[in-house]
Amino acid sequence: MVVIPQGQSASGASAPPGSECGAAPSRREHAALRLFADLEALRAEAKQDDWAGREGKAIQPESYLLARAILESLIPYFETPELNVDRDGAVVLDWARDREHMLSLTAEPDGRLIYAFRAGPSSGSRTERFQGVIPPALAADLAEVTQICR
Repeated sequence: MVVIPQGQSASGASAPPGSECGAAPSRREHAALRLFADLEALRAEAKQDDWAGREGKAIQPESYLLARAILESLIPYFETPELNVDRDGAVVLDWARDREHMLSLTAEPDGRLIYAFRAGPSSGSRTERFQGVIPPALAADLAEVTQICR
């Protein structure tokens, strides 16, 4: 992975005020703790089928564990995503810097990472496998979409 100076984005721009990336490590750690608390709250809320009246499945335990492992790998390097559960019970991680820079990743119970992204004029979708480290293509796409933390 390319090392970007603290407070810089992948494009070299300074991190916006209030961004976790430009913050002191304790602030990033607080954001990470909050993210894991949010993931736990989501798991508790989505523990039964039709949990939000959407006729969807309960959160899949394998998807929850995969999402947690992905987050543990990403937290030191990227801003924190928004969390949700899709109708199939898979955990979804969403990053959106603006309308032109976004990535949505689904942590499938079978271990696949399915994601779509838009980074300025570039867009695409990919399927990767998480094997303890973030796949290089996903890291590169995230670097185009969000801030890189050091």
